[in-house]
Amino acid sequence: MSKENCYPKILLSDGQVDSIEITQNDLIINFDKYGLFVKKQEQYFREQDYQIVFKNVDYENIQLFTKKHLSIMNLIQIDYCNDMDILTLQKNVNQSLLRITFVNEFYSEMGGLFILRCKTARKSFWCYLNIQYERITYCKI
Repeated sequence: MSKENCYPKILLSDGQVDSIEITQNDLIINFDKYGLFVKKQEQYFREQDYQIVFKNVDYENIQLFTKKHLSIMNLIQIDYCNDMDILTLQKNVNQSLLRITFVNEFYSEMGGLFILRCKTARKSFWCYLNIQYERITYCKI
């Protein structure tokens, strides 16, 4: 079963990414055993076994950056941003070096902006994914 462009009936918020697949045209995100929030009769419930497929992704225009905080002996506080490419993100997630949780989602006619919380074995940080795609498909697997 799959549905297209279901926000706000299906929410990515608090969804934890299990793996990422990249095809020629699509970006596929598989969620862990806790799944996504699905609205039924005016309330949201968790449903398991979901993946989302961003169809016809413009890979050349994906913007993915991280925002990290550095504290040096509690004397110097620095916030800084780094670019990350989608292949590095995929590799780190699929090798369980990085856990990703969707925090917020914003949609427009041409794509979406997703705020993610990322966690490694040692630290956590914010990540922002700006992606252009034709449509998003929610698949119950």
